[in-house]
Amino acid sequence: MKRGQGRPQKIGDLIQRELSDLLYRELRDPRVGMVTITSVDVSPDMSHALVYFTCLDAGQADPAAQGLKRAAGFLRSQLAKRVTLYSMPELRFQYDESIARADLQDVKKIFGAKKAGHAGTLDPLASGLLVVLFGEATKFAGPQLDADKEYLATLKLGERTSTADAEGRLLEKKAVEVSNDAVLSVLARFRGAIEQLPPMHSALKRGGVPLYKLARRGETVERKARPVQIFELEKLAFESPALEIRVRCSKGTYIRTLAEDIGNALGTGAHLTALRRTGCGPFRVADAVTLEALTALQEAGRRERLLPLGALVGDLPQRRLDAAEEARFRKGQALSMPGLAVGIFALLRPDGSVIGLGKADAAGALKPLRLTATMQAADNQLESPA
Repeated sequence: MKRGQGRPQKIGDLIQRELSDLLYRELRDPRVGMVTITSVDVSPDMSHALVYFTCLDAGQADPAAQGLKRAAGFLRSQLAKRVTLYSMPELRFQYDESIARADLQDVKKIFGAKKAGHAGTLDPLASGLLVVLFGEATKFAGPQLDADKEYLATLKLGERTSTADAEGRLLEKKAVEVSNDAVLSVLARFRGAIEQLPPMHSALKRGGVPLYKLARRGETVERKARPVQIFELEKLAFESPALEIRVRCSKGTYIRTLAEDIGNALGTGAHLTALRRTGCGPFRVADAVTLEALTALQEAGRRERLLPLGALVGDLPQRRLDAAEEARFRKGQALSMPGLAVGIFALLRPDGSVIGLGKADAAGALKPLRLTATMQAADNQLESPA
């Protein structure tokens, strides 16, 4: 890797991506099963990397930190095999307190759940779908954290702001003389693989400080463009200067950046005025329940709103195991299954209840990744076996 300006940032991005994959695919420590890496800050001398993480359940932050600290040596050695560096920085883990959702804690209290988490945070200014996980389900957030997201967004053309949304100060104002055909043509250019420059008003960190805090102080720092995928992008309505769009995208996509980039491509500038998440993987906001409606329900009605654990892994390829195979699997033994495609599998019992997740390699060996706590079906999503 070549030296140059921004090298620690580039390495931090690489470490974050590979470390997230290692946590999901290689570690079996249940303490880190609910961990998400939010950013990695590499020191200028490359001696250490400060790894910020969050948990699906904030109450598990201390155990998660202990698990990560214990695994630091293993993770560093595995990173050295994936990222080409003369010397891999020492890994230091720190809980990221800047990412939290008060509504998650509200739902946890409503259900009286011992353990709760989410499958992907929402921008503080956004509304819409938040997938909440209880009990055993919190172990299997990985596929949903990596899942495609869908949003409805409203852009205001002709105005560019300091935050790329309606809360920022106005930086530039232009007349809007854009045709419907021009809008369609520009939207087509943003479908597929694109690169985005993370906004200053984001939770990414520099020197341990979230970028949004630096931005509030009037500071701007160098950021590296990141690849994302825009799977679907369509115009819903255009009544100048308001443009409404629907976006289905990969994780890590900044919709406010997309709005600003679309405005720049149109030659008018733009900012985001409204954002609503309507989908996360297989889940849709139309099937969700509001916090207010949930509060109004009796306990029996609330439990009827809970989905079984299988719904969380339903999009993954499946493999059914008999009792003997499950017993071997729970002892950490790989199962030989020649011809099995390489990748992650949802492992089920013959009755369809969830055993966990497994990873198949090219040799046909199926190895455990995440397992439910017992060999009994996890029917009660609110409780977690001790």
